Amino acid sequence: MSTDEALTVPTPDGRTLEVLTFGEPGGFPLLYHSGHPSAAVHDPLIDRAARANGLRVVTYSRPGYGSSTPRPAPYYVADDIQDSAEILRHLGIEDFVTLGWSGGGPRALGCAALMAAHCRAAATLAGVAPYDADGLDWFAGMAPENVEEYTAAAAGREAYQVWCERETPDFFAASPRTSRRRSARW
Repeated sequence: MSTDEALTVPTPDGRTLEVLTFGEPGGFPLLYHSGHPSAAVHDPLIDRAARANGLRVVTYSRPGYGSSTPRPAPYYVADDIQDSAEILRHLGIEDFVTLGWSGGGPRALGCAALMAAHCRAAATLAGVAPYDADGLDWFAGMAPENVEEYTAAAAGREAYQVWCERETPDFFAASPRTSRRRSARW
């Protein structure tokens, strides 16, 4: 039983954000920040957990992913929090909880910090730490494929684009519609 709703949310600076909602219709809002790369796709595991707990999932494609307009560089995690706030305003949501998976972890924590008056709880799953934190071996314990990806990303946009095109061609074709077809097999 899918109740997905795909929509486009305009931002004050003229960009648009691809947004997807699913889960328990009318449930308490869960702002879900997926890992990297990040496109608004239906996740059947998150959907089942959300429904079981009376939550309505709101997720979106971060700038430059899916059909969300890229943001000019440089930009920071805090900029994604502004986009999150704009999405919640557009949907008429005041209070929410948030979950961040992997690269979405800093965004969930950012929502808790920068939208504390409205964020009732925040959690992360395998969330990443700041890359340049003192005394941290950022790659320690990371899967080899993640080390390869983040090394390419740190080398710059061109190197990262080459890596993405070689390793993740399906992500370039992802959309909420195609992800539902794939997730039906799970």
